[in-house]
Amino acid sequence: MTADFSDIFMLTIDRTEVLFLVVLLVAVVLLLPLFKELIAALCIRYVLKIHLGDWLKLPEGTGEIKMQKWTHLGVRLPSGTLLWLPNSKIFQQTTHVQKKEDPFSFALEFPIDHLAEDSLQNLVESVYQAATLSSFRALNQEPQVKLIYKQNQLKLYCLCFACNEKCVVLYHQSMIHTVLDHFEKTPH
Repeated sequence: MTADFSDIFMLTIDRTEVLFLVVLLVAVVLLLPLFKELIAALCIRYVLKIHLGDWLKLPEGTGEIKMQKWTHLGVRLPSGTLLWLPNSKIFQQTTHVQKKEDPFSFALEFPIDHLAEDSLQNLVESVYQAATLSSFRALNQEPQVKLIYKQNQLKLYCLCFACNEKCVVLYHQSMIHTVLDHFEKTPH
């Protein structure tokens, strides 16, 4: 009895096995983006501990999380626009998170003597801009900068909200320097 080479190397492959492998491979390739978003959602919730009501600083702007799904987040910008962002983008691009709890606040008052009307407006605008753009600011609170009369004297009043206890001192110092720099540059 002699062995035929065609019998030895004969492969029996069923068409259903090939079809099953092709369908499985296509399903895995198509579901990879979904798995990426699901893993990012788990990291957002349990590693970054981001929840509804928290504020995020993103390249698109600063906004509050209004909806949290397994594949995306709904972030409302101060302009009212609701952005739907994929979880993977949030996980990769979030630079700062402000929790929804109350931030740390402080108030500053500076007496003002002998400033012209346009200098007063310029002072309020520049201090407000510095307070708003500060990296120490709590994202969920707008600073307040205004002129007030207190004890028969005009004063610059500034209420700021820091993102954490450590930032209060740094934010406070930066605001004092901003006001003092403005006073030095303004002719009396």
